[in-house]
Amino acid sequence: MESLRHHQAAKLEEVLNFREVYTGQVIDLELQEMNARFDIVTTDLLLDMASLSPDDSFANFDKEKIMKLTEYYPSEFGNHKLRELIFNLIVSLSMVKSVIADFST
Repeated sequence: MESLRHHQAAKLEEVLNFREVYTGQVIDLELQEMNARFDIVTTDLLLDMASLSPDDSFANFDKEKIMKLTEYYPSEFGNHKLRELIFNLIVSLSMVKSVIADFST
């Protein structure tokens, strides 16, 4: 009986080790595939757009990340438009947070 338990424990450990190695390899392959599909600009756009997510009352809002997005569209944003964008972001976020606060009370 003891021999059977020892054998089962050894097999279970072998399966768990295989799963750990295999899972790590699969994750590595998926990351490589994602990196091959998306260039740095697309990756930055996806990550930085999370700053505009309304989850948790815009908890991830990051003005710097949003401003970084403008670097990819220089013909769309001159100096005047950049200043205007910064102002509008701050004002809009304040207004949205105020409305959220009104509804949550």
